[in-house]
This record gives sequence, C-alpha cells and structure tokens, in this order.
Amino acid sequence: TDGVIDIVTLVFKSGLVSSKSEGRRAVEQGGVMVNGEKVADIKQTFAQELFAGEGVVIKFNATLKYCTDGFSAALFRKVFSTATEFGVYI
Repeated sequence: TDGVIDIVTLVFKSGLVSSKSEGRRAVEQGGVMVNGEKVADIKQTFAQELFAGEGVVIKFNATLKYCTDGFSAALFRKVFSTATEFGVYI
C-alpha cells in the first residue's frame, strides 16, 4: 500500500460491515463516524500514522470499533468500556 487506507476498506477490515459494498452504502448514507466526525465521502483516506499512538475510533450505527497499530488498546478499554470490540488491528 501507499501508507493510506480508504474509509470503505477501513470499515470492512474493522468488521463493522460484512462487505465493501455494505461499507460503501453505510458511508453514503451517513452512518459512519471516525473519531467523532461523520464521513460522507467514500473516497476519503486515512494515513497510517493516524493509527499510531491512541489509534482511531470508528462508529457505525451504535457499534464502536477501535483501530490501532496495537499500542493502546488497553487505554481504549478504560475509556470506552461499552464498546463491542477492542484492538482491531489494521
């Protein structure tokens, strides 16, 4: 890769959706948030550096996922104890 991941691939790899088609629809319908900001463009990309340190919180409907480089999943568990999964490594 070139050090970036697009939003559709991100929601698919995180397990929030079962296919990239479903991920595309979710983004187009406004159902995906990354770090608290709605993502509406299916072409939006995220740099690999974003996942270092504290990582990224992805929300689809009422489900939260945490994507990181593996460093701080324990911190996420303390802050978001109601999330359904932790430490999704991309």
